[in-house]
Amino acid sequence: MATAKAAPKPRKKAATKADEASKPEKAAAKPKAAAKSAKPKAKPEAVERPPQSDSARTSPPPREDARSFPPFEAMLTPDQLKMVETLSANLARAAVTAQGAIAEAALRQADRPAALTPDPFHVAPALNEVMTRLAAQPDRLMRAQADLFGQYMELWQTAARRAAGEEVAPVVAPAAGDKRFNDPDWASNPMFDLMKQSYLLSSNWLNGLIAEVDGVDPATKRRVEFFTKMLTDAFSPSNFLISNPAALREVVQTQGQSLVRGMENFAADLERGGGQLAISQTDLAKFKVGENVATAPGKVVYQKRTRCARSRC
Repeated sequence: MATAKAAPKPRKKAATKADEASKPEKAAAKPKAAAKSAKPKAKPEAVERPPQSDSARTSPPPREDARSFPPFEAMLTPDQLKMVETLSANLARAAVTAQGAIAEAALRQADRPAALTPDPFHVAPALNEVMTRLAAQPDRLMRAQADLFGQYMELWQTAARRAAGEEVAPVVAPAAGDKRFNDPDWASNPMFDLMKQSYLLSSNWLNGLIAEVDGVDPATKRRVEFFTKMLTDAFSPSNFLISNPAALREVVQTQGQSLVRGMENFAADLERGGGQLAISQTDLAKFKVGENVATAPGKVVYQKRTRCARSRC
């Protein structure tokens, strides 16, 4: 039998001279490509800004706002500036004096034993009794509050009318003999006048409310009335610098020297009282023993006998 012959294998083509010549070139190209890939990437170049126009280059710098105020020193004359500096120095001196006096008083009080009772005049029990009696009469308390509210409404109305230029009568006036509001600014200045009348309304209302309480021991009621009057007098606007027109005017006129004298007197009163406020109304430096203050026992230099002395009646 005839057997099938296997197909002959294809012969490899003979490498041409051109292929052999291209092989080394390809091999040399591979390292070059690797070298190119190993190079760092170049940074992007900065984008150049467009050139400014001639108008932008020649424009003047921005000016300050015309509404800006000049420095405080430029608004004062040399005399006014000197007065302000003196006033500031005196205010600082007064503050330091007051601080030292208060610190010295606190140290002296710390060395003393504590008081046996914080209320030696027994005001708290008397005040508690009066307030309890007043709370038992709510109708009277409500009427008093309504009356105070009505007086304040009238005060604000008169203040508004006065601010509009109308002449109005005061709602309340100081009592006869009250010298705390004798200064003309208490009546001529609208702000101080409103402050004065507001204080008088509140103090008169509180004192009258305590005085109208009934059913309480008369001695207890008098004690509460006395301390209520002291409390309302202590809160008078004339006792504070910022609300006293006469004191403010004196501070300006003396360039703060009045405050310095006041703080020095305050420190002297604390020192005289050993840490407690011992107010003196006399200049003790003017009295000297042996000159105008006698210490030796006196003797009779003249004696006139009367009829009763001769008859030994």
